[in-house]
Amino acid sequence: MKKLGWQHCQAWLAISLLVVGCGHRTRLGGEAASASDHAEPSGPHDPAGPPPSVLAVGYMQRCCLTDAGRVDCAGGSEHGESKPPAEAMTAISAGLYTTCGIDASQRLRCWGQWSPASDPTWDDALRFRSVAVGRDFACALTLEKNMVCWSSEAFTAIPSGPFERIDAGYSSACAMRANGEVRCAGFAEQPDPILCDDLEHVAWAPVPDDACEPGRLVPRSWSHPPKGLVATTFAVGDDHACARTTQGAVVCWGAWGYGDGNTIWSTHLFPPKLPQHVVKLTAGGGSTCALTAEGEAICWGGQAQTPLTGRFLDIDAGANGTCGLRADGTVECFDHASFAGTPADPNVLQCAARGPALND
Repeated sequence: MKKLGWQHCQAWLAISLLVVGCGHRTRLGGEAASASDHAEPSGPHDPAGPPPSVLAVGYMQRCCLTDAGRVDCAGGSEHGESKPPAEAMTAISAGLYTTCGIDASQRLRCWGQWSPASDPTWDDALRFRSVAVGRDFACALTLEKNMVCWSSEAFTAIPSGPFERIDAGYSSACAMRANGEVRCAGFAEQPDPILCDDLEHVAWAPVPDDACEPGRLVPRSWSHPPKGLVATTFAVGDDHACARTTQGAVVCWGAWGYGDGNTIWSTHLFPPKLPQHVVKLTAGGGSTCALTAEGEAICWGGQAQTPLTGRFLDIDAGANGTCGLRADGTVECFDHASFAGTPADPNVLQCAARGPALND
């Protein structure tokens, strides 16, 4: 969870000021396509992106696929989110208190606090290729590459497919087309925007003098990707997202950043200078990490004080920390400084040793 600083995370409560409704149950399919929906961004693109991750890091749970294809989990399991079924899975994703996977018959299986199968609009006939879980919602790509979402609250209209990849964070999910275009949807009720003049009172990091014009409004929550973005890969965090462009740059948008890409506010929206050979991005609670082809994890943001060191096959970020997969199949994680009290768990994950890095 991809994509986040969950609602229960204290560091975000002080500054996110999320206002969400209750009582809505929706199953959302793709909206009617318009001409602009399928506009082809210019430039080369690579729709394949990194292979499906064997790691899934949520709020307190850390899960992975084993060599046998089954799911193994460690960490907190207040709602059963770390207690997977025995069936083999081909893909997994972890959210707040829910973890989901796709089984060998291409059905969506979820365990924990909430499941899309409990939604009255759930269609058991659907089959899926990938899944992304957020806070009380899940989105998936069908075999036909259409994006479908289920949520306990109102969600914005889901963009029409086909899509190649999907990822989710705390309050939104995004999907990427074969042409590199990224489209997003999320909880419909977002907090009121904030004046640039007030940013200094709530920002985690110093706001550059020229970052925001006085009197201009900027969003507090997730927003849509920059116009004209052509991505090779992307990641969704709490209330922000980042993408690697075809020119090799990494751009971020979201919480208190302009939807046109002129981002402001916190350090998680400002990537450091990165090498050209970034093979994966992952975003979590106020931080983002890039994985290079050589297995180096480079992280930035207000919650990335303790970085992963060494070399990794794969990485994944959640609300409470980021984990890296070593070449021997073991997992090493760092917790965000504000949440150092992750429950101890004697279970040591032993995962399938594969990922987008260290493949030479």
